[in-house]
Amino acid sequence: MALLLLAGCNRPDAPPRELTIFAAASLSEVAEDLARSFEADHPGYHVVVNAAASSVLARQIDEGAPADVFFLASEEWGTYLADRERVEGSLRRPISNRLVVVARPGAAALTDLASFSSTASMALADPEHVPAGIYAREALTCLGIWDQIAPAVLPALDVRAALHAVEQSAADFAIVYATDVAQSNITHSDVVQVLFPVADSCQPAIRYTLGQVKASADAEGAASLVAYMSDRSRRTLWERYGFVVCDAADQSVSAPC
Repeated sequence: MALLLLAGCNRPDAPPRELTIFAAASLSEVAEDLARSFEADHPGYHVVVNAAASSVLARQIDEGAPADVFFLASEEWGTYLADRERVEGSLRRPISNRLVVVARPGAAALTDLASFSSTASMALADPEHVPAGIYAREALTCLGIWDQIAPAVLPALDVRAALHAVEQSAADFAIVYATDVAQSNITHSDVVQVLFPVADSCQPAIRYTLGQVKASADAEGAASLVAYMSDRSRRTLWERYGFVVCDAADQSVSAPC
């Protein structure tokens, strides 16, 4: 009996409750940091980050993929899920970003997008489906040069793949998020060169959209994670990665950021 009681006292703890975040590719590193921080503040939880293009993640969630929380790089895909009743509660829009033009080492000089040569190549996240590419196309259309650049576009799976094309000299230029360049330079020691940001007059409204998946197997944990990631006390972390923190008190509306 004594041995049985001792065995009971030494019984291993229950396994941690697992939550899965489906995060836009541009959020890969900061989402991992937030996941580890959440685990430290919420013992008993383990958070897994699945990063990919927002379009891919939204479709996977719509088809029943086992996600608890999503953090996508556009309002459009968040609304897509809300319209299909895949979202519990309101969508939140806690952060924003900016587009910049980058070049591979040795690329011909480019002073502005209007001087882009038809002999060069431009990597973009797929401008038909992926938010970073759609934003880039919007900016180029606003500048009146989409038709000029479109034939030279090399569509990539996501924004990180577009940046990687420049890092590997598979493309001369790319239009990517400022945050991706910052992370690339940490990892690869300034392999890519930032030429200039997209003009303010044509910077698209980039609003990342955060939400709880309605089909989450742990609704309480998912709600806690959404609240944690959107809390403005995380501001320092977001800004360290280069994101713009939205100051609107009500993040459930499309306030400018």
